[in-house]
Amino acid sequence: SLWDREAVKLVKKFKVSEKSLWHIKIATYGRMSAWAHLSRLANERKSPVGYAPFARVCIKCKQPASEIERYIDKIGSLEEKFDLFVDMKDWRKAADCARTLRDGERLTAIYNQCRDPTLQRQVKDLLTKL
Repeated sequence: SLWDREAVKLVKKFKVSEKSLWHIKIATYGRMSAWAHLSRLANERKSPVGYAPFARVCIKCKQPASEIERYIDKIGSLEEKFDLFVDMKDWRKAADCARTLRDGERLTAIYNQCRDPTLQRQVKDLLTKL
């Protein structure tokens, strides 16, 4: 399309790196609520910027948890997953990551931030077992 050809010219003219271009596309698709385009971008090939930026734009734009988790599932780092689950306020999944990491600081952060007494008790039990 004409837009694609113009974009390619601009990328070459201003020497935009591949990573910068991906960040621009991710942010733009989020602002435009172009979720199908975002999904297609994530699936077309391995992302040079990882998948956290995809999840973050979905969190920022208040997309459903199922949409956000499609990108979180592609992330290998438990630390990165933990941070995204905290951003989503999905305390249970964040606690699972912290438990697997055997990370008392992260568990304590969940205990202090979540308002679910049942989860707080479970986190307290996990902390005593570390």
